Order: sequence, then C-alpha cells, then structure tokens
Amino acid sequence: MVSLRKIGLRKYIFHVSFWFGLFLIIFLALTRYDDLLFSIKFSLINTGALIIPIYIHSFIFEKYFQQKRYPIYILFTFLIILIFGYLNEFLFAFFLEGIISETYLTLALFMLVYTGLKYLKIGTKQQFELVMEEQRRIKAENELLKSQVNPHFMFNALNSIYSL
Repeated sequence: MVSLRKIGLRKYIFHVSFWFGLFLIIFLALTRYDDLLFSIKFSLINTGALIIPIYIHSFIFEKYFQQKRYPIYILFTFLIILIFGYLNEFLFAFFLEGIISETYLTLALFMLVYTGLKYLKIGTKQQFELVMEEQRRIKAENELLKSQVNPHFMFNALNSIYSL
C-alpha cells in the first residue's frame, strides 16, 4: 500500500509541475513575439497571480461547496476574483506599463475549470468506491450462501446414507 508520505510527495510534484508547465507555456508563446525580459515578467505575473487565488479557492471549495453552502461559496469566489483581479491589474500596471490584462476573466475561467475538475475527481472517486462496495457485498453474500448450502448438503448426504 502507498504511504501517505508518498502521496503527499506526488501531489507536491504534480502541483509544482503544473504551475511550472503553465509558466513555460505562457513564456514560450510570448518569446516568439516579444523580448525575453518582457516574456519572463509577463509569465511570472500571470502565473503568480493565479497560484494564490486557486489554492484559496480550493480551500473554499472544500469548506463550503462540498458542504452544500452554495451562497457563501459563490460570494467568496466573487471576492477572490475581484481582489486578486485588481491586484493582478496593479502588478501589470506597475511592471508592464501599457499592457492591459484580462485577469478577471482568466481567474474566473481557471476557477470554473478547477471546480469542474475537482467535482469530476470527487464523483469518479465516489463511483469507484460504490463499485468496490457492491463487489464486497456480492462476495459477502456468496460466502453467506455457501455457508448455508454446506450444512444443508451435509444433512442431506447423511440422511441419504442412513436411509440406505
């Protein structure tokens, strides 16, 4: 069985790889059109502006959405989009003069995709657990039937021998 430490390490590696991959995609897409320094700044600001709100959103998702407290979840999600969208626009204005960011839409899309993927993961996990539970129930039922058949068979066999 896989230890919890290994699972934690795998999650950590996955998250670091995901964010680094996103940075690389943005960076490589920009290097074709702009200079290297601009591409690095733009990629860092875009990726960095998504990391913190996505993990805060993850916490809010688990705390409110999964407990079916949808109005509070929606309120906090909008607050995250507004606050971090404004912060990202400030960073763009400070570091990349003249560039207009589409932060609000980007944050909203990332959170929507994240929520969808997280919900899909939870649903898939629950479906897998239901299938496993059904298999355990069928196996236990078969064992019970076997244990009921064996004494009855033994009684019939002994009764047949006695009658002969």
